[in-house]
Amino acid sequence: MEVRGGGLPHGYTAVMMHFHWGGDSLCHPGSEHTVDSVRYPMEIHLVTLKEGLTMEQAKTDPERIAVFGFFIDVTGDQWHMESWRTLTSYLLNITEKGSSVDIVQPLSISDLLGSVDLTKFYRYQGSLTTPTCDEVVVWTVFEEPIKLRRDLVSGNLT
Repeated sequence: MEVRGGGLPHGYTAVMMHFHWGGDSLCHPGSEHTVDSVRYPMEIHLVTLKEGLTMEQAKTDPERIAVFGFFIDVTGDQWHMESWRTLTSYLLNITEKGSSVDIVQPLSISDLLGSVDLTKFYRYQGSLTTPTCDEVVVWTVFEEPIKLRRDLVSGNLT
C-alpha cells in the first residue's frame, strides 16, 4: 500500500501494522493516543516508510517514517464484518507477547477502515512507540474511530 498527499512531505509505503489494546487498567490501557482524555479500547498503527528506504535508513530523518493511527470503538452494529473476520482469524495465531504473523490472504485496508473520514485527523512530529523510540515519525491520528462488533474485538469469531 502506498500513501501520498494529505500534507505529507513524501510518498510512503506500508511496511507493518500493529495493534495496541486493553481495558481500563494502567497495565493495559487500550489506545496509546487519547482525544479529550478519551481512550479507546484499541488503536491500530499503520507504519509506513518514505518510498525506497529500509527502516534503518528511515530512522535518520524525522520525515521518513509516517505512522497512521486509527482508533477502534465497540458497537452493536455489524460494521466491516468480513474484512475484520479475515484479519482476526490471523490474530488468533498470535499467542505470545512480541510474536507476529504474516498475513498471506489479500486484505484491503480500505475495507478495514470502512467509512472513516480520512480528511479529519491530528498531525504531529513524534517518536516510534516501541524501542528504540526514535523521534523520527510524522504521526497522523484520525478523529473518527473504526466501529467494530464486540465479538470481533474479543476474538470470538463464531
